[in-house]
Amino acid sequence: MLVDKLKHLYSQDVVQALPKNPEDYLWIKTGDGEPIGIRKSRLTNQEETLLRTLYPGEPPHGALDEEQSKWSLFLYGRKTDGLQIEEIDAVRFIHFDMKEASLDHSSFEEAMQGAFPFPFLTVWENERKGVIIQQEEADYEDETDSIIAALTADFYNELSLYIGQELDEIKSFSEFLRQFDLEQKWFEIARESLPKKVVYHHYDMLPYVIYHDTSAETLAYLTGLLESVKTEKELLYSIKVYLENNMNISVASKKLFIHRNSLQYRVEKFIERTGIDVKTFKGALLVYLAILARDMRA
Repeated sequence: MLVDKLKHLYSQDVVQALPKNPEDYLWIKTGDGEPIGIRKSRLTNQEETLLRTLYPGEPPHGALDEEQSKWSLFLYGRKTDGLQIEEIDAVRFIHFDMKEASLDHSSFEEAMQGAFPFPFLTVWENERKGVIIQQEEADYEDETDSIIAALTADFYNELSLYIGQELDEIKSFSEFLRQFDLEQKWFEIARESLPKKVVYHHYDMLPYVIYHDTSAETLAYLTGLLESVKTEKELLYSIKVYLENNMNISVASKKLFIHRNSLQYRVEKFIERTGIDVKTFKGALLVYLAILARDMRA
């Protein structure tokens, strides 16, 4: 990749996040439209002219306010200038990624401020993605799908979100960065595993993360548990809904729009066909993991 080659040549003088002094950098764009900054003092006149010719570009976005600048330097530059750990009570990172580069970051940020029921900071990593930094509690997670649908329609740009874990009682900056990096990795795994979804929650992703690092043999074993019912899509879907609703026949049958006796029959049929008792915790866990593995390989 271009950025790796540039970092090999110019080391720490290559940045992807907006620094405090963007005017001190030559900004170019990769083939993917992502901005890269190279400190001008490291470049000869010939190098600067060549880079400008081959990769014309500009800083990734406009001037940051003081708080945005602090967080940008921290998350993407790994510098704690101006941030005080004792002043941070609780933080949730909401990672976002757009299919196309946003040409108007300020309008996009304004629209997000109107959509979410809490004040927040927006820090961009590049032209397409960044993170919302939530520092106040708010009840909004049931509305995220409709929020994303509205923003997608307004900007004609597909958007996906990863809602991270609330972080409180953090004792060090390294803990923040460890969680931030982990969530970024999980966001990538989420989009790869469930490309049709647009909103991902941290508490839903652990099975998919486990599968991502699991051998093909283990995944084959899990999906093999469903061999006797692999063609019965309605039965498998019913069992999945049953498990996702805490093995509660009444609640699950309402969500499936069937009589509870019909669902009870399907559960008993599944147990008989597979030999796995999904009415027990261990059986339910095993089958749920098998169904998720099957869905991922479909």
